[in-house]
Formats: sequence, structure tokens, C-alpha cells
Amino acid sequence: MAPTSRWVLAVVTAALACGDAPTQPPFLDCSAVVLHAVGTTQTGALGTSDCRLSGRPVDYYALRIDTLTTVRLYLSSQSFDTYLVLFATTPAVPITADDNGATGTNSYLGQGLEAGDYVIAVQGAADTDLGPYSLSSKDTVPAAPTLLSPPRDHVVYQYADAPFCDGQYGFQIRYEWTTVPGALSYHIYAIGPNAAGPALSTHVSDTTF
Repeated sequence: MAPTSRWVLAVVTAALACGDAPTQPPFLDCSAVVLHAVGTTQTGALGTSDCRLSGRPVDYYALRIDTLTTVRLYLSSQSFDTYLVLFATTPAVPITADDNGATGTNSYLGQGLEAGDYVIAVQGAADTDLGPYSLSSKDTVPAAPTLLSPPRDHVVYQYADAPFCDGQYGFQIRYEWTTVPGALSYHIYAIGPNAAGPALSTHVSDTTF
């Protein structure tokens, strides 16, 4: 019955092929999309493919996230000022970006992501930026909150036996749990040991329900 933390919005199981998706942004029209696995480091060279984003050379990496997690992306280069963008694929829109304004010539993104498919765009800050770079990533699964109410082993009565039953709607159960730093919402899931389905399954932004 304990609720679990839910981060809004994270790696793809195969390279994306040309023509599989919307034209803006055009990463799915690019035949050079490469799979990136979280926890790995990849090297590339900007300008070796014909892919472009806003007129600038770009390399695309497909990202598949299998569970709720926080993903940290690092892009570094000694050849050009880096620009890093993380896209959702459905719909195909940018989620977050870093132009390295606060980190010298390297880019960093930290984003809480739900399970799903995403695309990383590696670029330079200028239209003429080319050359080698390194892209790496790490992930952290958020800790589950601690259930405060109802207490452990709390008995939920059937309507007919409920001491607070009003004869029509049963009674309320107050759910309360500890805050998880950085969590944008929480999933409450309550189910009986022999039930065919949950009595409660909902997402809320507060720590009480």
C-alpha cells in the first residue's frame, strides 16, 4: 500500500530509422541516430553525418529508460563549445537543454525521467562548430517514500463491518508519506492480497491523500 515516488519525465532499444516520426525536430528523419545506454561513455565527431538541427551539424543518440530515474548527461569537447539538448519522442519536443554557459565549454543536464524513449542532440554553440567530443551518462533511481498513515498492518474493514460506516459510502482512509527530494508526483497503489485489481491507483503531487 505504500506510495512510490514518480518523476515526471527517460533509454531507446534500437537506433531510430528515417521517416519514423515527426519532421520537427528532424531527428527521426536522420539515418545516423545511435543508441546510447545509460552508464556508458561514447565518443563521436561532429560534422561526420549529414544530420542538421536549426542549420547546425548535430549527432543524435536514442535513449531508452526502463524505470523511473534521474539521468545525468555530460558532453565535453576540446574542439568546440558544446550544446546539449534532450528531446521527448512523443510528442517530439525538447525537454531541457544546456549551452554550457555556466560550465565553460562543456554541457551538463540532470533530469528526472519516467520510463520511455528519448533522444539526445549533440551540437556546437556555433553553426561552424565541428570536431570530436565525448558523451557520457549516469542514472540514479529515487528512493521510495516512507508510509506514515495508515500504520503498518492497519485493517481496512469491509463496508458491513466498518465501525465508521455511514451505510452508503463506507469511510475515508487517510494516506500520508514522507517527501522524496526532487519528486514531482507520487503514485499511490493499494490492493488486497486476493483482489483482482487495486482499490486505489492514482497520482498526486502532494504527500497526503
